[in-house]
Amino acid sequence: MLGAVDEATIVKFRRDEPKISYLCYPRFDRDAHPALAESVSVHLQTFAVRTRRYDQSPNPPILHRKECFLANDHPRHALFAKLTRAEERAGL
Repeated sequence: MLGAVDEATIVKFRRDEPKISYLCYPRFDRDAHPALAESVSVHLQTFAVRTRRYDQSPNPPILHRKECFLANDHPRHALFAKLTRAEERAGL
């Protein structure tokens, strides 16, 4: 229905409503906390599509707890998990 969202890094399925979102983090592989550049959401009953761009925002949403989005055997999973624990201890 929507086609491919080639830039999508994370696909989010909502459990509280019939909705799927494609999140585009261009620097996902390089940054510990990549900034969200764009999200494309599709309501699965109405097929309404909503696109939001953040790439020109002075304060775009950033990704936290990156290890949650990586396979446990990813080479940097432990590093990002350690970073999350340190941030939580610091109250972030």
